[in-house]
Amino acid sequence: MSVKIKRKKSKKFLIWLIPTIVAGAAAATLLIGAGVTKDKFWNDTFINDVYAGNKTVEEVNAEIQKGGHTLTLTTREGNKETIALDDISYKCSYSGDIADIKNSQTPFLWFAHLSGKNNYEMPIEATFDEKALSEKLKNLNCIISDKIEDPINAHIAVANDSFTIVEAIEGNRIDNDKLTATVSAALKKGITEINLDDAECYKTPTVYANDKGLQESYEKLKVIKASTITLNLRQAEEKITGETYMKWITTDGPDLKLKEDLVNEYLNGIADKYDTYQTERDFETTGVGTIKVGGGAQDTYGFLLDVDQTREALSEAILSGKSDTVDVYWSVPANVRNQKNGDIGNTYVEIDISRQHMWYYRDGKLFIDTDVRTGTESASQWTPTTVGVFRILDKQRDKWFLQFEPVCHSDYWMPFNWRGEGIHDATWYSTYGGNLYKSSGSHGCINTPYSVVQKMYEVMDYNTPVIVYRS
Repeated sequence: MSVKIKRKKSKKFLIWLIPTIVAGAAAATLLIGAGVTKDKFWNDTFINDVYAGNKTVEEVNAEIQKGGHTLTLTTREGNKETIALDDISYKCSYSGDIADIKNSQTPFLWFAHLSGKNNYEMPIEATFDEKALSEKLKNLNCIISDKIEDPINAHIAVANDSFTIVEAIEGNRIDNDKLTATVSAALKKGITEINLDDAECYKTPTVYANDKGLQESYEKLKVIKASTITLNLRQAEEKITGETYMKWITTDGPDLKLKEDLVNEYLNGIADKYDTYQTERDFETTGVGTIKVGGGAQDTYGFLLDVDQTREALSEAILSGKSDTVDVYWSVPANVRNQKNGDIGNTYVEIDISRQHMWYYRDGKLFIDTDVRTGTESASQWTPTTVGVFRILDKQRDKWFLQFEPVCHSDYWMPFNWRGEGIHDATWYSTYGGNLYKSSGSHGCINTPYSVVQKMYEVMDYNTPVIVYRS
């Protein structure tokens, strides 16, 4: 009976003894830890994001105040570049007493702050030569190296009739302004180690492969490739398919655009094929057969393609993805194409200097013919009328010719070239034709009987061809 009683007491003893030992050990550990860390910051302490854990107040103050240390910059490639802080006259200290932070940390809670980040903001007084810093930064190898590469946006690469999205390239070009601002801000906080990539000091692409706009452009290219554009060249046309214009397409970020030089090259070829401005052509004269006219630098009539405006219209049509007809723009327009006398057609003014005569045809029918006086061709005055293919540029009433002495006046004035030559009445003459022009002609204009020019003026259209020649 006594033996059984002893066993029960032994078990009860163990039940309270083990927790007592554990509690004692924990208390001892707590006390020892508190004693070891009583003069040091908790292990998770950061001051202004700078690690101060397990250090004394004196050690932290000494670390921020010590001179001769360096600023260390780590590049994207892992290279380290340094700047001696003495070279920029760097001085730094806490403006407050960090002992207050230490005193706020109860030593007996050290075990609750073994990991993590408990950051305290403490104002810092830091001074340095900003100009000297700027010069040092400008001469870092990561800035001046010939191996620096700019970032490249993701884009669509078009090759012939195929296309694909090319991923962005980060490159390693540092944003100088961001670098200076980042380093300056860090130094003012007492931070002397900076990872340039983590601090986002690098220039970055603005468009990546998953960009919504880029994906939409990629899908749109499939539609564009299948479309056909028709150029309306006035009684002529050219069809352009994806086989031709897909080579012109490029991307600017997510946006599709056309390479201007390639579009211009194409349109210049169109101009070579269809322009007639200042080119020689056959002309069926009245009474003397077919002759060559035009081709001179003073010509004002004919087709002259406006490449710039046409390029804009063509580009818009292509990028719309719709099959469409584009009316080309003309810097100088002609009235017809591939008709009588080529682009001259059957409504025109014909002037033969040799015969001193003018004919005006409307819709193929002779409307007026008359003798005229053209530019004077004498030894004392040589102002011959210019030969070429021109057009009626303007129509004016009550025209004063102030450049001549004496000043003269006409009721009807129709200039046809940029030399100031035109058709007008000349009431100071009563006779026309023959060889009068050789001694007493005009300054280049077509002097015409009043009743005739009046009738012409009433029905004359702008841009009517005026062909001047010598038979």
